[in-house]
Amino acid sequence: MKLIIAEKPSVAQGIAKVVGADKKENGYMTGNGYVVSWCLGHLIQLKSPDSYIRKEDDDKFWNIEDLPIIPEKFEYELINDAGVKSQYKTLKGLLHDKNISEVICATDAGREGECIFRYVYNYSRCTKPTKRLWVSSMEEKAITEGMRNLCDDSEYDNLYKAGELRSEADWLIGMNLTRLYSIKYNQYKPVLSVGRVQSAVLAMIVKRYIEAINFQKKSVYKIAITANDTVFRSKNTYESESEAKEAMMELSEECRITVSRKETKTTNPPLLYDLTLLQRHANALYGYTAQQTLDTCQKLYEGKLITYPRTDSNYLTEEMDESTDELIIHIRKIERYGKLPANIPDVKRVINNDKVSDHHALLPTMNVTETTFENGLNEMESDILHLICSRLMVATAGAKRHDSIHVETEINGIEFEANGTHTIDRGFTQMETMLGITKERADKELNEASVGETMTINLKEIAEVKIKPPALYTDASLLAAMETAGNDVYDNETEKKGIGTPATRASAIETLVSREYIVREKKKIIPTERGIKLVSILPKALKSPKTTASWEEGLQKIERGEVSEDYFINKIVKLTRKLVEHGKAEEVNTGLFRKTYESIGSCPVCGEPVLSYNKAYSCSNRECNFFISKTIAGKNITETAAKNILEKGKSGKIRGFISKKGEEYSGELYLNEDNELKIRYRK
Repeated sequence: MKLIIAEKPSVAQGIAKVVGADKKENGYMTGNGYVVSWCLGHLIQLKSPDSYIRKEDDDKFWNIEDLPIIPEKFEYELINDAGVKSQYKTLKGLLHDKNISEVICATDAGREGECIFRYVYNYSRCTKPTKRLWVSSMEEKAITEGMRNLCDDSEYDNLYKAGELRSEADWLIGMNLTRLYSIKYNQYKPVLSVGRVQSAVLAMIVKRYIEAINFQKKSVYKIAITANDTVFRSKNTYESESEAKEAMMELSEECRITVSRKETKTTNPPLLYDLTLLQRHANALYGYTAQQTLDTCQKLYEGKLITYPRTDSNYLTEEMDESTDELIIHIRKIERYGKLPANIPDVKRVINNDKVSDHHALLPTMNVTETTFENGLNEMESDILHLICSRLMVATAGAKRHDSIHVETEINGIEFEANGTHTIDRGFTQMETMLGITKERADKELNEASVGETMTINLKEIAEVKIKPPALYTDASLLAAMETAGNDVYDNETEKKGIGTPATRASAIETLVSREYIVREKKKIIPTERGIKLVSILPKALKSPKTTASWEEGLQKIERGEVSEDYFINKIVKLTRKLVEHGKAEEVNTGLFRKTYESIGSCPVCGEPVLSYNKAYSCSNRECNFFISKTIAGKNITETAAKNILEKGKSGKIRGFISKKGEEYSGELYLNEDNELKIRYRK
């Protein structure tokens, strides 16, 4: 019998159906000579630093003198979770079952998926021969084809080595630097979490935020003239309005055309989605976070509605030519896509073998039908699937053609210009508008003029041009910045660029949110005070995107077999030692991370400030016992109500108190003669 191990139960069920393993057992399925089981994502992880020390030295690596921690050999352990332990026990039993002759790795086809399987295989000490199922779709046709073309899993040894080294390198940096800064600044609950990717991303967010808040509002000025219903603007700008007015007053009443140019331009359709581009578009259009889009894509993939989502390619391979034509015809049968303008899809423009590495661009599958959108999908799933289907239609549509008109004139040595456009063929933009995924820009009509033509100036005025501060990051713009950060360190053959990978960028952002280094205000991403302070103490190497970009380049060279494991990890060990020694030597502002609390008024008992703490508004004088709880009789007490109590002796009417009998009523908080807080009923 052959054992197939998938990454998740839903994927295992799809594979089991194809291979005929239709008998359900506890943690696996059997039938037709196959056993199909699954992991639950990662089951095995690198051991914590504490696992490398003797029991009598429990506090060892929480002493700064004992850093850095550099294991001679990394060790692994089972994740401490009941469900994980149960499934691993099942897998280990199957891996050592004498009836199993061959093991097939069917985890997600990428670096992380390979590691998920290999960690379990190695940890269980299995030695049976292994094959690899490598597919980009969970459709039955794709799985059947993949099962016919299994290869030795050893062909992916370099991919696994790259994934393992990425994990070990992140461990070295993360564990050592997190402990170092947590110890130095006495931050344990929570610790000062530091990491290769997260720290570089945080530094980008903080830098943009500081640039924005320190931006000095500024305007420059241009002269605008109107002649023959055409508005011309001066090419140069003026620092002050008075300077612009002075120049405007000297202008003559006529102008002569010096340049007149009309060009027909072609704008090609956008390429197919990779994961990052989809995440950016979903954030800009619907406000979905990068993680929400990734999670939704994973569900759609497991539901056999889209191809493998964690892709960094915008292209398809040559052998997909005919099948993509068939897919477009199939998707056009769905009402919303059937109403699009008739066209002959240009699939050739999205085909490029050289630009497809592990997986091709995101596509819908033949399983998507009219009923898919009508039943079974929530709003987010429907939106994301619609984007992917729409992109296939748009990317293979015709180009947009338009005339670009440019006219210049010169008056008293001052050059003026005007620009206009006229659409000849809307091409793909018509589809985008009809699909509701973008707003089509209106033409800016401009009268044509001949060189040498003289025009009478009808109007002269000053146009203010406001210089805008750098925009705060959103998920969309941050993903774009992560994708290109540090690109100048890559060589021309590097496929994946920037900070992180399509599969990890979303989790890097969410990690910063969960560790309270950043917050989202609507779409905007803003660093917290804690995040800003952390960036201020980190060494340049951890904040620079070039550091993590160079790591990624090294990992890709390992995947291609161009760099040895020892060379790569030795570089990381050397960097770890350098960063730890640098951190130890730096002076410490011990109060840097001490939390400050806002004053809301003066204490009625002693006159000292009353501060807003997590659970109460309390007097800052430790010898004074005055406080106002933030929750009274089941009702949250707002800061406004607390301020009223301090200033007026009463809160005013508050609705929503809950009595001991569970009944809701309105009341008022007040201070009695002894400054004790009481509550009284109010109609």
